[in-house]
Formats: sequence, C-alpha cells, structure tokens
Amino acid sequence: MAISLFRLIAILSRKEMKMDINRVLSSVIIGIVIFLGAAGSVQASDMNYSVQANIPANQLDKTKTYFDLRMKPREKETISLTLKNKSGEVATILVEPNRATTNRNGVINYAASNEKRDNSLEVDFEQLISSKKEVKLAPNEEKKVDFTLQMPKRPFSGMVLGGFYVHKKEANTTRAGAKEVQVKNDFSYVIGVKLTESDEPVVPDLRLNEVKPGLENYRTMVSANIQNTSATIVSNLHIEAEVFRQGEEKAIHHVKRDNQAMAPNSNYDFIIPWDKAKLASGKYLLKLKADDGAGHKWDFRKGLLIREKDRALNEEALLLPKERHSVLKSSLIVGGLFVGMISILTFFVIRSRKKSES
Repeated sequence: MAISLFRLIAILSRKEMKMDINRVLSSVIIGIVIFLGAAGSVQASDMNYSVQANIPANQLDKTKTYFDLRMKPREKETISLTLKNKSGEVATILVEPNRATTNRNGVINYAASNEKRDNSLEVDFEQLISSKKEVKLAPNEEKKVDFTLQMPKRPFSGMVLGGFYVHKKEANTTRAGAKEVQVKNDFSYVIGVKLTESDEPVVPDLRLNEVKPGLENYRTMVSANIQNTSATIVSNLHIEAEVFRQGEEKAIHHVKRDNQAMAPNSNYDFIIPWDKAKLASGKYLLKLKADDGAGHKWDFRKGLLIREKDRALNEEALLLPKERHSVLKSSLIVGGLFVGMISILTFFVIRSRKKSES
C-alpha cells in the first residue's frame, strides 16, 4: 500500500499534530483506489512445488533432511537439491545460498540479510558455495540443481553454517499495456547446510557491544547489540536485561526473553522496550544476564548515554503519555478506514471471480 498503517498513525501522533486528519483521509482514499485497480489481479501464492536435499555419503546424520557434512581442508564437492513443480503451469524457482545470521527476534535466519558480515566470521559459507540459481520448471517437471562447495585451504574449528533459501519467482503481469498490482503471500523453503571438519567442541563466547536508544515499530526503546564470536550455535538462550538511572538501585525498565538462538559468528540487537515512556536525556546503566541450555552464563554491565539530540526520537514515537488520547482516537479512525478498504477490496475480488467463472 502507498502508505503503511503504522506510518499513518505515527503522523497523527507527532508533537502538536502537524499533519491534520484530512490529509490522512486523503492518503487512505488513494490507497483504496490503488487496491480497487488491483482487484482483478489479487493472487495467493501456493506451495505447488517441493524441495529436497540429496544427502551425500559424507553426511554425518543421515536421519536429517538438511546437509550435515563432514568436510576436509581444500576438499571440493558437488551437493544438490531436487526441485519438483507440482502444478500445471511453468514455475520459476530461485535458489539462494546464504550465510546464517541472527534476526532481531533471536532466531537463526537463512534468508538473504542486509546486515553486514559479522567481524568475527572467518569462514563465510557464501564464499564456499557457488552462486544463486534461477530454475525454470515445466508443468510437473522434476529437476536436480547442483552447487559446488570448495573448502578453504586452512583447517577450522567449529562449524560453518548456511542454507539454501528457496522461493518462487513471481513475474509481474500486464494487461493492455497497464501494470497490475498483485497481492500475494510469499512462501519459501529453507534447506540448512552445516559444515564441520572435526568433532572438537567450541565453547560459545558472547559479547555485549553498542547500547543505544532508538525506535522499534514507532515505540521508544534501547537496543543492546549481542554478538556470538564463536563458530558454534548458541541455543536455548535466556536473556534478562535491566536499565537503571546512574546512581540508582531500582530498575526503571526490565525485560526477559527465552528460547533465543544465535548463529555462529553473528550478532543481533536485543530490544529493551521503554514502556511507552519518553526517552529522557541522561546517564543510565544496563545490566544484562544470559545463560544457555548447556550451562554457560554471561553477566554484562554497560553504560548508556541518552543525549539531548536523541530526544528527537520522541517526535516519531507512538503512545507517549501526553499523546495517548489523540493517538487512540486517530488509530480508531485510521483502523476503521483500513478495515473498510479491505472489505471493499474483498467484495470486488469475489465479484470479479464470479464474473470469470460465469
């Protein structure tokens, strides 16, 4: 949609309500027009294709459906996936090899990431594997897709973790020379790849990096960057964080999270909500504790400085104390318009389909 619901609410909640409700209504109406123009081309992607890893002889655990390979330095190997198109139409499938990262929810991610490569990562899966492929499948066709693995010359400890992110390529269709907007779900498969050269255990090492104020979904918060500098997965992480004003003993913000996981040699921003309060300039102390399911424990303390310029984030934030009434009212208005827009869109889609069937 031309302008997101979060963005509309954020506009309404800014200090002194700089943009009035009439402009918001106009934006929503424009959104309705755009969606009505797209009513004839609303589609839902389906899983009419399948992906399977072809497990090679050097697989450590042959019960796994992902690659768990024991490799040697300098070794070169071809691994493959089998793609099958189960539909009666031509399908184009994208297969993208990616290094494993950790997303903001504390979940290991195998999709392409915009995050920079972690500075502790020495052996990068993306540099060991051949590049992504675009595979065209005829109706009901099955095809094997090969990738080449080239191990580095120097041996390494621990693991290299990556995966194949597989999804269907959706081409934008046109009718009578005019572009159509398509509304669809994007389903995907992930086939993991774990590479090891020995059974030598690696002790996980977590570090606390930058702590800074910011916004998450237009809510005030502080982010604490946690880094796993070891070549091993850290799983079943329990993290507890407390923020104190400097010199005080009572925590002003507190958060706990369970079942966090981190990919080898990766980092992510652990979010500490500011509990719908404004970011007030001053000095603070963060105390962060973490432990995993294997008995490893970490205890961090780090100072946080919120500067005068950081208070500008309050201008963009939602649900701050003095603005709650106006934001609630504006949210209800915009939310109602959004529901109305979806209802109108659904009506036109159903009517269009009935005309097509008749």
